[in-house]
Amino acid sequence: MGISAKHRSLSRVPANSKAPNKGIVAAAHAQLRSGPLPDPEELAGYERLIPGSADRIFKMAEKQQDHAIAMNLRDWRLKRTSAISSTLLGLAAIGVAYYMVYTGQPGASKVLYALAAVVTAVIGGRTIMARNRKSESSN
Repeated sequence: MGISAKHRSLSRVPANSKAPNKGIVAAAHAQLRSGPLPDPEELAGYERLIPGSADRIFKMAEKQQDHAIAMNLRDWRLKRTSAISSTLLGLAAIGVAYYMVYTGQPGASKVLYALAAVVTAVIGGRTIMARNRKSESSN
């Protein structure tokens, strides 16, 4: 991601001027831009210096965007797989506990406690990951 700034400044008041404050007067104009591509003037300058560089810069930006899309898709698939796995694990544990109670076997409460521990770990892990993402995006 590129950041560019343009500045124009400093003009001098002539010494023979009748202005009460003779000396240097400063005027500044700043333009800030952020993004993967340089502004058109800079891009034209690169193209003049190195023919074909504008095309290379565009390809680089497209490649960066494709990578970001792929990473978002990977993250989404991982979340989907995690949600499905967690749901199936929880349903299986509830089924085992129900079977144990139905057949009169002791230990159903242990299965439910283990299920509660897994659910707590999953929820806690997701909370920590969400906090980390939030702090990374705010930086």
